[in-house]
Amino acid sequence: MKKNKKNPAHQIASDLTDVLIDPIESLTENLKRVRHVLAIYQKLYGHGSGRRSADKSDLLRFAVVFLHATVEEFLRSIAAYYLPLGNEEALNRVSLVGLSNSGRAEKFLLGKLARHRGKSVDTLLDESVNEYLTRLSFNNTTDVMTILQDCGLETFPELDQTLPKIQQIMERRHRIVHQTDREKKKDKVRKRPSSLSASQIKEWVNDVSVFAKHVIKAIIEQELKGHEEQLKELARLKGITEPEQS
Repeated sequence: MKKNKKNPAHQIASDLTDVLIDPIESLTENLKRVRHVLAIYQKLYGHGSGRRSADKSDLLRFAVVFLHATVEEFLRSIAAYYLPLGNEEALNRVSLVGLSNSGRAEKFLLGKLARHRGKSVDTLLDESVNEYLTRLSFNNTTDVMTILQDCGLETFPELDQTLPKIQQIMERRHRIVHQTDREKKKDKVRKRPSSLSASQIKEWVNDVSVFAKHVIKAIIEQELKGHEEQLKELARLKGITEPEQS
């Protein structure tokens, strides 16, 4: 009895779902939460004109911090799928699970593997990557590009153009968390936190959505490269293959 081949369209869809379901679900849920914070701010303090006091605009600062965390979780969920499959250079950034307290990759002697007897290499890679990702943070777009490259994703101009906006979010989050949003001017720290508006947060939420859309596009293109045979089979089934040249 012949073994039935899996429908090529179903195979492609299944593989894309495996890669994208966690990143898309986390992104959608977290952006919804950021928008909810904005809605609360608008309801409480969004009426009238003029700059709001720091205690009122702190809701917006929370939204910035959470928006940054949204980007981080989106990238980590992608890395959780791709990094265990990564090349030697990418995996060299990952420490053996249980070995490093700092999260930095460290050399180890063979005896460190004794506690992992019975595990497959794939299991060990998965565990090591998962531990690495719990400590991984993204402080600038160089960190973002490094993880995308380690995942084997090829960037393109549209994606690159979104990075300055992501950098703005990251820099503002850093200032909020580490300097209570007080900007340093000429070696002096301002007494009042920097101004922040709901419209700016809305713009950044949109920027994160566009950035994520382009990353997802890069993932889809990457996955389709591994399905040339299935795509040819789909074309054949639909009768759209090019006729042979005589």
